[in-house]
Amino acid sequence: KRLTIILLLGMAVIALTLGTVDGLRSYRHIHQQFSNLGSQNAILGAKIAQHVIEKSIDNGLFDTAAIFESQYQLIPGSEPPRYHTEYDYYFDHNVKTILEAFLLEENIYYAYVVNNGGYIPSHTDQAASKTRIEPLAATDHEHVKAPVAGSVVWTNPTGHRFYEFHAPITVYERPWGEFRVGIPAAMVNNTVYNTVRSTLLITISLAMLIVGLIFYLLRCYLHPLKELTAATAEMAAGNLAVRCRARGHDELGVLASSFNAMATGIETIHDGLEQLVQQRTSELQEANEQLQTEIVERRRAEDSIRENELKFRTLFDSANDAIFIMDGQIFVDCNQRTLEMFRCTWEQIINHPPAAFSPPNQLDGRSSEEASVRRIRAALAGIPQSFEWTHRRFDGELFDVEVSLNRIEIAGRQYVQAIVRDITDRKRNEQALQHSERKIRRILETCTEGFWLIDNKTITLDLNDTMCQILGRTRDQILGHPIFDFTDEENTRVFKDNIARRAKGEPGSYEVSLLRPDGSLVPCQVNATLFLDEQGVKIGSFAMFTDITERKRNEEALRDSERRLRAQNDVLVSLATNNVMITGDLGAAIREITESAARTLNVERAGVWLLDGQETKLTCVDAYEQASNRHSEGSELLVADHPAYFEALRSSRVIVAPDARTDARTKDFADGYLAPHQIASMLDGAIRRDGKLIGVLCHEHVGQPRAWAPDEEQFVGSLADLISLAIQARDRHRYEADLHAAKEAAEAASRAKSEFLANMSHEIRTPMTAILGYTESLLDPTLSDQERRGAIQTVHRNGEHLLSVINNILDLSKIEAGRMTVESIRCSPCHILA
Repeated sequence: KRLTIILLLGMAVIALTLGTVDGLRSYRHIHQQFSNLGSQNAILGAKIAQHVIEKSIDNGLFDTAAIFESQYQLIPGSEPPRYHTEYDYYFDHNVKTILEAFLLEENIYYAYVVNNGGYIPSHTDQAASKTRIEPLAATDHEHVKAPVAGSVVWTNPTGHRFYEFHAPITVYERPWGEFRVGIPAAMVNNTVYNTVRSTLLITISLAMLIVGLIFYLLRCYLHPLKELTAATAEMAAGNLAVRCRARGHDELGVLASSFNAMATGIETIHDGLEQLVQQRTSELQEANEQLQTEIVERRRAEDSIRENELKFRTLFDSANDAIFIMDGQIFVDCNQRTLEMFRCTWEQIINHPPAAFSPPNQLDGRSSEEASVRRIRAALAGIPQSFEWTHRRFDGELFDVEVSLNRIEIAGRQYVQAIVRDITDRKRNEQALQHSERKIRRILETCTEGFWLIDNKTITLDLNDTMCQILGRTRDQILGHPIFDFTDEENTRVFKDNIARRAKGEPGSYEVSLLRPDGSLVPCQVNATLFLDEQGVKIGSFAMFTDITERKRNEEALRDSERRLRAQNDVLVSLATNNVMITGDLGAAIREITESAARTLNVERAGVWLLDGQETKLTCVDAYEQASNRHSEGSELLVADHPAYFEALRSSRVIVAPDARTDARTKDFADGYLAPHQIASMLDGAIRRDGKLIGVLCHEHVGQPRAWAPDEEQFVGSLADLISLAIQARDRHRYEADLHAAKEAAEAASRAKSEFLANMSHEIRTPMTAILGYTESLLDPTLSDQERRGAIQTVHRNGEHLLSVINNILDLSKIEAGRMTVESIRCSPCHILA
């Protein structure tokens, strides 16, 4: 009974211990599973964000300075503080879509992007978007070949705990920020709790079943033990023919089978996802307000001149000009304005000649004294004199005047009346006006925009050289012609509609295409303005014409690039979310990639070649031909035959060969491969794993040489990265399969050992029973010598058998421990066979 209780308690303790160990193992396994899920999503998000940002920079949506050096502008009135940067629009419409795609994974609670400055441009939680957190710790990512995820545990303001996983985002190998995803700690703990609870319940139930079974088996074996005791007593009484009946398996066999029946295991799987990108464009426009302003200033200067002329006619009434009387060459009288103008007193000017208030020489080099004498004599001769003169004030300052000399007679004596007007300001205005006119003309002649002036009848009055170049005609071929001579029917309507708006006094900006002599059309951006006379009456209009041919071409190229980018990103998202990429079926994954690559890039052939272990040859694992929709494999290329190509692969991410037959890196393929297949251009992406070249993704264009776009080069690099991930998924599945096979082999060996021990227990117990029985009979004093000798011989024979069994068990232990030695001794074949 004590043995039964000990066995029952021991088995219960063993069952509970195994259940606890299995629960702890499940706890660690689930935590590792969630950690792998968070890390993979963070790394995938970082790679997608890197790809999207680099694509956007390559396509001119914004430059590198904008993404790395953008200023944070505080949004007024926001609480908590929110900020604005140059690239917010792009992140709001594209990166946020990517973040929301990650929420499709049921275990991901939130996702966001943060730059090194702690700024969050996009967050799945709108309240956290456009805010700032602590800046990221400086990290050197320059030599990181693939992003490595980290994790932290944090508690939000509402008291909920999260496991946050983050992976670095590098843009052109510079650290820009991190991609972060969060998994609620409550979700992980609930999963652990449910799994551990289920394991413990199963273990307790199994332990109770085992205890009941052992109790039942022990009860079943007590009766045979009683029969064995009775048989032993009967044998001791002298009945040597008594035997025990064999009943089923012994208790050791049942116990071993029970233990073997208690082994079980648990396994699980995981997966992941991707996203998309969009666009942006802008345009600048110039105006010609400076020309209009300077025209107004010129009109004002002319008005000022007319006002001065009016003042000269009313000189005596207004006395705004200096008036003095000369007797020959001497001043004899003057008005108050003369004193103000020359900054002297009446006594300081009277009885002095004009030369005393003039510099020695005038601006044209003439002697002031000689010139004044000549002018005064002419006036006295009855010839009125009007001229410009440079006077000198009493304090020595020079100033320009306009002088009018007339002969007058006072009291029968002839004098000279001089009317002097200070024209310093007028001179300054005229010089400014002339300078302005020269500047405007120089601007019109040198600016990159065309200037076109027409009258109210649309006749050309003036234009600059740029306008002649736009029209492809000489100046003489355009002047005097209506503008409709230089447009087709459709653009004539555009001109007439906008000229009608000018007639209403409206300026305007519009696009029109001008007709050249060769029949080609030049698209132009037109900024038109009214042309008014001094009274404000419209006498025509003028416009600045900008040749936008290049802009139109760039816009079309940008639209093509956007279409390609959209298609490429759709393919990348589709491939990244395809289960075939993570199931370990490398062949299916590669076929999916080559077909998608050929259709997206519109090439005839797309193939994947992998290096062998010695890196001596490339083997084609899949080659897809789009025209025939056929896959092939097995072709081989020796590395030594194409050194330039493989050297380029090792140093570059993508080999771009618009003319593959002349490119130094690919021309080795010309005769043996390119020419037979009519391949003109190649775009190959290096496949790397842990920074080491393992293969190449080839794209081959048939026909004329093709120029590859930068977005196509980036797309090929991304496809090569997907192939590397598919290879890693295959290797991981192979490793898991090897582990599973090793586990099954170990379990089989354990079962065999247990069966061997069960059989040995029976072999040991049988001779032991005989030994105990015969040794007990030897204690009977009534036995004869012959019976006693027979009993001793039986004990000796069973002892030797028992020793042989024990030696075999010890030999098995030596074999398992690796200590078994083999001896070479003489033996008799007859004895062995006997």
